This record gives sequence, C-alpha cells and structure tokens, in this order.
Amino acid sequence: MNDDPTGGNRGRLLLGLIGAGIQSSLTPAMHEREAAEHGVVCLCQLIDLERLGLSADTLPDLLTAAERMGFSGLNITHPCKQSVLPLLTDFSSDARALGAVNTVVLRECRRWGHNTDWLAFSASFRRGLPGAPIGRIVQLGAGGAGAATAYAMLKMGAGHITILDLDPARADALAGHAARGSARDSPGHEPARRCEPGAFASSGRLRVAGPFWNGWAVVEVCTRRTAGLH
Repeated sequence: MNDDPTGGNRGRLLLGLIGAGIQSSLTPAMHEREAAEHGVVCLCQLIDLERLGLSADTLPDLLTAAERMGFSGLNITHPCKQSVLPLLTDFSSDARALGAVNTVVLRECRRWGHNTDWLAFSASFRRGLPGAPIGRIVQLGAGGAGAATAYAMLKMGAGHITILDLDPARADALAGHAARGSARDSPGHEPARRCEPGAFASSGRLRVAGPFWNGWAVVEVCTRRTAGLH
C-alpha cells in the first residue's frame, strides 16, 4: 500500500466520520488541526446517519460514494464498527482479532480496516489508573467499543474478564475474538472454546456462566489456568 496519507492528492486530505448522533464529535476538528501541523489541508466531513435519516444498512452505498468522491479514509463509530467488516478487503491484525474496525483507509481500490480504539484506551488507562489491579475485570457491553476495551485489557495482562451483554450471540462472539487474540499473543495457550453453562473448559480459558443474569448474557474469558476463579 502506498504510504502517502493523502493518496496522491498533493497535500490535501478528504476524510469522513460515519456514525449516528455524532454532531458534537470533536474528531473533525482534531484531524484537521493535526493535518495542518503537518502542512496538509484536511477536510473531515461528518456523515451522521441519524441526521440523514439513514441506518447502518446504507454502509455499502456510503463506502462506494466515498471512494468515488476521492476520500482518503473514514472514521467509523457506533453503530457501524462491526457491520462494516464484510465491506472491507483487508484488515490489520488487531482489527481482525477484535472483530471491529474504527478506521478505514481507502487506497488503490482497496478498503483497509484498522482498529486504534484499543491503543487509545490502553494509553488512557495506564495514564489515568497507573498500578490499578487488573487480575479480574467486569465489562458491560460487547459492541465495537467493548471489543476494543476487552482486547486492550488482555493485552495489558488481565487474567479474567467477565463480559455482560443483552445480546448473547454478541457476547459469545466477543469472548471468542478476545480469547483468540490472547492465544495469539501467548504462544502455547489453546484458543478458548465454548462449554456448557457454569463449567470451565478443560483449557481453563472460557466459561459461559448463566447463560443469563437478569436478562444479561454472561461470558467469561480466562487467560491462564486459575483454579481459584470458580
């Protein structure tokens, strides 16, 4: 992929932010100011699905339109971070492990998906809560942002994450992505696998507890054998 961030547009950068309810987002101003510091003229356009009366179902048309209009890239936020996946041609290793994308680079007739959410969360966590214990984590939500925070916590060494979500399939999918990402970063560990409610898998890596608690699906990811976690 060509390393020129302007995609050959001679110092000009056309970007977009796709999401719902994003009128107060600071992302456009942030990108435009950062580009100016590098001598690049940047326009970052809000594409607010809520304001336009659209849904995530229009993503195929929006990505095609962005390519035709010469956009260099798109920021992707709620509710599109996971629904955009089938529309992309290539993924960074982190985006593939997370199963969520917040950045799409449009270059050379390809759509490259990246995820930088986990890096930002990890940096802010270390800065704001230095030394905080992370042996056991409880997380509410398994959407695109939840995927990034769970992945970041595992990257930072969390030993056990309990994930709660109103959508059982989404919670289970995130547990699978998180466990596979952890296995990739920890050679010798088996990937997590689904097991019966209330029982640990033989690898000690995944438990489905419940499967429901007051309407919430509860999934647990363990990164090591820990007999005391029952």
